[in-house]
Amino acid sequence: MILELIITSVLLLSNRSTARRVPHCVLKCKDAHMQQMEKEWSLNFAFPLLSLLKATGNETAAYNRAVEICRSNDLLINCLAGCNKTNERKIIELGLLPWQEICLNLPVLQAQFPCWRQNIDNLTSNCRKQSYELRERIKFLTVNESPSALQRICFLDKFADCSVRNYGHLCGQSSENVRFAYTINYLQLFDILKI
Repeated sequence: MILELIITSVLLLSNRSTARRVPHCVLKCKDAHMQQMEKEWSLNFAFPLLSLLKATGNETAAYNRAVEICRSNDLLINCLAGCNKTNERKIIELGLLPWQEICLNLPVLQAQFPCWRQNIDNLTSNCRKQSYELRERIKFLTVNESPSALQRICFLDKFADCSVRNYGHLCGQSSENVRFAYTINYLQLFDILKI
């Protein structure tokens, strides 16, 4: 998902610009979660449920995997709750918000699985240009700390608009409900960058 790459970038920037270390408790929680999620990390900017459908090729398996991810995220949230409140903890918590929305809406979103599976190639490739551009801008952000670097990340809205239009065109207006995930990503991105 988009936020995983952004969170990693921001953590790298914050670690590079300060001499302090990420608290052990936060690292322990993050590492345990990353081990559980090892197969889910991707540089592709796609709606996570679509990525699960593509990986499994099966609606039931994708739904079950999404439920497992929701449980794993809950474990991470509970683990982080036992850590001191730090910027690193807040960044991770903000990064989990899109998945929390997905988990809350999973039964509703599951109704879209048949159309998404049928159109999976188009849904994953129609916004490839915007996805590539966003990935390049995030890479640029990791090595440049200037305000212009931060402005480059604003390309997220172009990717989100393309994706939502694509979902609506191929699977109907109700499929445009994926916008909440992009909206949350966009809002959380700015909250993360303010830290």
